[in-house]
Amino acid sequence: MRAPKRPYRRAEELRELLVAEGVQLLLDSELADGDAVTFARVFERVERAGHPRVTKGSVLGPGRVWSSQKEFQREVETATAAVLLDIGGEMSASLEAATAVLGQADLTTVAGRTDAVRQLCRAAGTAYFTQLLGSRTWKLWVGLWGKVASSWGDISLEGLGASLRRAQLGTLDQLVDDLYRPLAQVVGFRGKPEFGTTDEALRRMAVAIVGLTDGLAIHHRLFPEHFTPVDRPTGPGGELQSWHPFAVALEAIILQYIEPDPDLA
Repeated sequence: MRAPKRPYRRAEELRELLVAEGVQLLLDSELADGDAVTFARVFERVERAGHPRVTKGSVLGPGRVWSSQKEFQREVETATAAVLLDIGGEMSASLEAATAVLGQADLTTVAGRTDAVRQLCRAAGTAYFTQLLGSRTWKLWVGLWGKVASSWGDISLEGLGASLRRAQLGTLDQLVDDLYRPLAQVVGFRGKPEFGTTDEALRRMAVAIVGLTDGLAIHHRLFPEHFTPVDRPTGPGGELQSWHPFAVALEAIILQYIEPDPDLA
């Protein structure tokens, strides 16, 4: 029999417990943002988890943990933003598609390497975008981002804005380090000289791709009819292949930032 958990009495312990439960409530539910994370909902989760009962009087008011429920909700949103953008969950389908493309690619010639990049955009790009559209965490991220973007003043220095900024910068680092640089090395591409080093070009490319992805995914929510696939003569011998509009735009961006490495033997 499990021993009962001791009561949480210190303010910092209560803060950590309730914020953690609030974050998990957002991640587990269909709630749009922190405004729906009420004390009542979080207290209920705390009790269901086997913790001692918490009351508003113990955390709310002068000298307590929070001065208002709104202050608590903003803290939950800030903490949520810090854990949202782990891209691993949205990358699984695209990594499978990329593996299939590279398994068939001819990387011995410039033409073959360029075609491999094009096919990565078509197959892996489409797989990633499709998986992203069904992602609960992405929808929550966009909701938090919209709340910050629609506010006035410098939104990047504190609170939710600062947390979103840190999360996005971490995602850009992860994209370059774990995806774009390794793929560029495999297909023998380098950054175009006007963008500086290859890493600098890949960083700029990552920023452009993230902007493209978020913008088109938001657009898709309202206008899915704008995303009808188009046939393009990109297959062997000019064979027609189906291209998702996101993949077409992705190819256009990528081939502006990187090029075949002429020094590759």
